[in-house]
Amino acid sequence: MSNQTYEKITINLPSKYVSFLKESSKEHWQTIETYTTEALMEKMSWDSTEEDKFWGELADKEKSKGMTSVEDSMDLLSRMKNA
Repeated sequence: MSNQTYEKITINLPSKYVSFLKESSKEHWQTIETYTTEALMEKMSWDSTEEDKFWGELADKEKSKGMTSVEDSMDLLSRMKNA
């Protein structure tokens, strides 16, 4: 993460979450910034994986109906994401 540009943001959290965040970052020998950034990136990655899984399953379902192939569906989804 050292080659990245950072921006400062402020968020309001309930006190119990601030305490948990501080304790968890210490337990992992990380700064709050690093711990929070890694947790956020992990969550975003998981969300993306789950979304890909959902669309892949939907494409498989449509393929079984004879509407389109998985490859065509994935190609279309890829083009839509990158539009």
